[in-house]
Amino acid sequence: MNIFRLFPVLPVMLFVSPIFLHSQSDMLDNTFGTDGTVRNYILGGDSTSDFARAIAIQPDGKIVVTGITLAKSVPNNAFAVVRYDTNGTLDKTFGTGGMVIAGSDDWHATSMAIQIDGKIVVAGSADLSPSAYASNNTYEFGLYRFNSNGTLDNSFGKAGEINKSIIGGDSTWDKGYSVAIQPDGKIVVAGLSQDSGKTAFALARFNSDGTVDKTFGKNGTTRNYIAGSDSSDDEAHAVSIQSDGKIVAAGYSVNPYSATPNAFALARYNIDGTIDSTFGFEGTVRVAVPDPGNPNEVGLAYSVVVLPDSKILAGGYSNDLGFTVVRFDSNGTIDDTFGVMGAATTFISGSDGTDDEAHSMAVGTDGKIVLAGRSSLPGQNSNDAFAIACFNSDGSLDKNFGTNGSMVANISGGDSSDDEANAVVIQSDGKIVAAGYSEGTPPYLGSIGWAFALARFLPGIPTAVPAESLVPMEYTLYQNYPNPFNPSTIISYQLPVSSKVVLKIYDLLGREVATLVDDRQHAGNYSVKFNAGSLSSGIYFYRLVAGGFIQVKKLVLLK
Repeated sequence: MNIFRLFPVLPVMLFVSPIFLHSQSDMLDNTFGTDGTVRNYILGGDSTSDFARAIAIQPDGKIVVTGITLAKSVPNNAFAVVRYDTNGTLDKTFGTGGMVIAGSDDWHATSMAIQIDGKIVVAGSADLSPSAYASNNTYEFGLYRFNSNGTLDNSFGKAGEINKSIIGGDSTWDKGYSVAIQPDGKIVVAGLSQDSGKTAFALARFNSDGTVDKTFGKNGTTRNYIAGSDSSDDEAHAVSIQSDGKIVAAGYSVNPYSATPNAFALARYNIDGTIDSTFGFEGTVRVAVPDPGNPNEVGLAYSVVVLPDSKILAGGYSNDLGFTVVRFDSNGTIDDTFGVMGAATTFISGSDGTDDEAHSMAVGTDGKIVLAGRSSLPGQNSNDAFAIACFNSDGSLDKNFGTNGSMVANISGGDSSDDEANAVVIQSDGKIVAAGYSEGTPPYLGSIGWAFALARFLPGIPTAVPAESLVPMEYTLYQNYPNPFNPSTIISYQLPVSSKVVLKIYDLLGREVATLVDDRQHAGNYSVKFNAGSLSSGIYFYRLVAGGFIQVKKLVLLK
């Protein structure tokens, strides 16, 4: 059977988030942890400073967090990987009591990605001369990979670990800040590389087994200044893979000869690691955040997302504008149809927002943009709190989220005096999970300590509309969730009019393996559970026929 005759090629349709109803007065999800927040000392009575840096959601909805841990019994920084159940409790099936401690030398975990097979890749940097008194510390890009149960993956690198210098002996500071996994399983790490006192954007690519991919750049690495020879301090803090395989890195660039010493900076690379000259100016973009009232506005980007239409979002903050998102067209020019002059900005704590810093960004399948970071609390002795801002896809503030599009949250109330979110992710149900750290006084310490901290927020309430207008305007077949799955997944779709509906599952050879729906249904939104307990692992397809609408999507069963 010709599988392409069975599955016609149709346009991909974006997921439209379902409507969520909750009180706008309290947007913390009280089904998560304690009143919507979670706080953990990684090594219990031995912990002194625990800082969560990255977060990811597994296909089964479990939450994985990684970051730095410092303890009395550990002479140098180690890092932790912690997994939580969907309700915020520690997942005791992972590592030891839900936690894994790892890291040779002085290892800083800053980013994380989950492979399609469930393995966890943690990226960061390792100090090769760890000492508080070292006169010339040397850092290298670092990678660890863990199996889904938290054990080290010994098939990766050297016993699960990789260290990589960008330009060898000439480089004393190579710090990895972000990691992304290509569809072919190769792993890309972005960060900075120092040479002769100047830092540059730096990338390294590894094969799926942890070996250096020597087909990328020069011996697996590439290094670029954003502002050419005038650059003095360029740092890449985020990386994303385009659908065509090109790699986009974002961060900031410092130019001592410019009126804007700190600027949002992007670079795009071809698949082989060479700079993409069709992007921006010879492959790089450096822009001051647009501000009509301040031509010298500066900004720092810490996140990047390539959208389905190939436009690029860079998220971070600017000194006088607060939380900031800039959207670029695919060629690197600023998209002035977004926000104001291409930028969407907001203060979290009113006009007194000079201490508003966004460190992470996530984009929902409905196009909503969420930034997470910290904001000083008025009247709280300049203490910081988790801060979240939500923008619509056009750059306008989502006024249905929090207070005028933003909100703050203390972790554990009065026990915490300084809280900061470093990472954010959006669940499939639209809930927002932020991770970072929370300051407090552990009972075993006579001084302040910090703990891993998480908060989960409910999504905003859509603007009220008449009930009759809630009928879907078009046929839509959504991507199943979770995907990959084992053994059950949910398939959702919507009908604009009453229709005869047939929903079936097929294998790679086009053979029908299950019929989920074969009936006439009224207009509306529908969800069907598919249990593949009797099937073997592999790729399958689901096909919806309703009226004259036909669409096919792929699902992956991993047992």
